[in-house]
Amino acid sequence: MSENFRSFEFWEIPANATARESPPTTISAKHEEDFNAMLHAAGQVGPSGDTDLFVYLGVDMGTSSTKVMARLPLESGQPCISVPAPQHCRSDGDPALWQTVLWMRNSTFSACPGSDARPLHNLKQAAVGASFSPRTPLHSVRPIQAAAAYLGYVIRYAKGWLLSNRASWFRRRNSRWIVQVGLPAKSCDETHLAIAYRRMVLAGMRLSQSPNEVTFSDAAAMLGRDDVVRASTSNEKSLEQGVAVFPEIAAATTSFSKSNERANGLYLIVDVGAMTMDVCAFYLGRKQGGDTYSVFAADVRPLGVEARHWFLQNGRSDDAFRTQISRCLHEVVAKTKRENWKAPEFRRGNDLPFFFVGGGSNSHVHEERLNEIGAWMNENYAHDGLRRLEISVPTAIDMAGIEGGRNPYGLSRLFVALGLSYPDSEIGKVFLPSEIPPIPPDAGANYRQKFISKDDV
Repeated sequence: MSENFRSFEFWEIPANATARESPPTTISAKHEEDFNAMLHAAGQVGPSGDTDLFVYLGVDMGTSSTKVMARLPLESGQPCISVPAPQHCRSDGDPALWQTVLWMRNSTFSACPGSDARPLHNLKQAAVGASFSPRTPLHSVRPIQAAAAYLGYVIRYAKGWLLSNRASWFRRRNSRWIVQVGLPAKSCDETHLAIAYRRMVLAGMRLSQSPNEVTFSDAAAMLGRDDVVRASTSNEKSLEQGVAVFPEIAAATTSFSKSNERANGLYLIVDVGAMTMDVCAFYLGRKQGGDTYSVFAADVRPLGVEARHWFLQNGRSDDAFRTQISRCLHEVVAKTKRENWKAPEFRRGNDLPFFFVGGGSNSHVHEERLNEIGAWMNENYAHDGLRRLEISVPTAIDMAGIEGGRNPYGLSRLFVALGLSYPDSEIGKVFLPSEIPPIPPDAGANYRQKFISKDDV
C-alpha cells in the first residue's frame, strides 16, 4: 500500500442521504401524553434550597440516534444514569437510543409525528455537511435551526424525566445544568465548525427553557442572540453559559483513562457510527494531575454502516467501499508513524493499541479492514501491528428504563455520552493537530566535529 495519498479521491455523501431506519409516522395518545408530561415537568421548579446541585448531561447526538447520560459528579457515589428515550422514537426499539428525528408543521418544529407533519431525519449530517451555511436550506429552514430545536427538545425531555423519576435528588436543591456534546476531533480542529456547533448547542440549551413548541423564528432568533454568538467563540466562554463541546475521542476513552488499565502512550481509536467513521491517533498523557490527549492525526469520513448501504444502493462497489476504509485508516496511521517514528508503539516487538467503538463496532467489514491495516503495519514497520483494547466502565451506571437483556454492543454506543457526562476538568485537556508542532527529525551525528586532520597531529 503506497503512502502517495494525493492521487486518492475520498467519497463524499450528500447531506440528504438517510439511514435505512424510517422515522415513526404515528404516535399513540398515551405516548404523546407521557412525552408532553416530561416536557412540562422540565419547567416545574421546586422550592429553592441552600445548596446547588450540579447535573451534567452528556449528549451524544449521532446521525441515526442520540444518547443521553446524566451525572451528579459532586454527590456521594457520583450517580450516573442513562436517560431513556421517549417511547415513540426509540431507535431499533432500544430504550437508550433516541432516534435523531424532528418534525415540522407549518412554521413550527415538533418532537412528535403527525399526519400533517414532515419528518427531518438527517439533522446532524445536514447541519455539519452544510457547514451551517445559510445558503443550504433543509426543507425551507436552515439546518442549524432544526438541529438546535431538536437539541432543545432532547435537553428539556431529559430534565423533565430526571425531575419526575429522580425527584429525591432535587428536593430543596438549586439545580445547575451543564450540557456537553461531542464532535469528531477533525471537526473540532476546524474553527468555524467548532464555533458553529457550540452556537447550535447554546441555542438548544436556551430553547429547552421554553414551555412551548419551538417555532422557526424562535430558533433563528436564539441563534442570532449576541450573547449566544459571543459565548460560542470558545469552550471557556460557553461553559460560563453551561455548554461545552469536546472531541469525541476524549469522551469515548474517559472511562479507560480512569481505569486501572490506563497507561500513558500512543493509541488509535476508530468510532464507527451510522454514516461516519471517525479515526484518531493520540497520545494519552498526564499533566498537573489531569489527563491530556495529544491528537497527532485525525480524520472523519462518510464510511459508517448505513453509509455503506447508501453507497451500494447508488451503484458503488463493496470492494471500493472497503478500499475507502483502508485508505482512511492507513493515512492516519502512516501520518502518525512519520511524526512519531521513535514512539515505543512503532518499535520492533511492540504494537499499537486501539479502541473500536460506536454502533458499528460489530461491523465485520470494518473489522476486516482493521485486521488488514494491522497486517500491513506488521510487514512494513517490523512490529506486531494493532492490538485491540476493550473499554471497561469504572463506575456503576443506572440503566433506568432498560429492562431485560442488553444488546452486547449497546454499551459501546454509550461510551461517548458517558464520557461527556464527566465535568470538563475530569475529561482532560485535548491538544488538536493544529496545536501540536511537528516533531523535528534527528539532526544526525556531526562526523566533521570528530574528524582529526593532519594539522591536529
